[in-house]
Amino acid sequence: MYCNDLTPSVERPHSASITDFGAVSDGTTLNTKAFQNALFYLNSFANKGGAQLFVPAGRWLTGSFSLISHLTLSLDKDAVILGSPDSSDWPVIDALPSYGRGRELPGKRHQSLIFGSNLTDVIITGKYCSCILHFIRTLCHLRYVSN
Repeated sequence: MYCNDLTPSVERPHSASITDFGAVSDGTTLNTKAFQNALFYLNSFANKGGAQLFVPAGRWLTGSFSLISHLTLSLDKDAVILGSPDSSDWPVIDALPSYGRGRELPGKRHQSLIFGSNLTDVIITGKYCSCILHFIRTLCHLRYVSN
């Protein structure tokens, strides 16, 4: 993941802040539903130029959530997304044929913190290189997909 202070090349006509959906930046309140609800709402703008979800400064504890197409996830320079230490906040999904849960462990695996499947036009950006994602329980598997 690369964070920088460049303006995204795609301007989104619709935007919302994670706080509009009740998220609390105290580092202890679980914000998974707020992320899910925000993305569900912003998905209604996918065919209308897309949308941006802004994550302001703070420590945002969450379980896994799935991105949507035609989205910019914009993190403030002091925003930190913390992965929940509770395994029930990490859905179990089918393993990719290439690696499963691990070399020695066949079967399903937990979804990554920020997940996406068959997405197009997704931008993750933040101000300065100090924007970071913490993964307490699992690593994030992101693929940059462009138009």
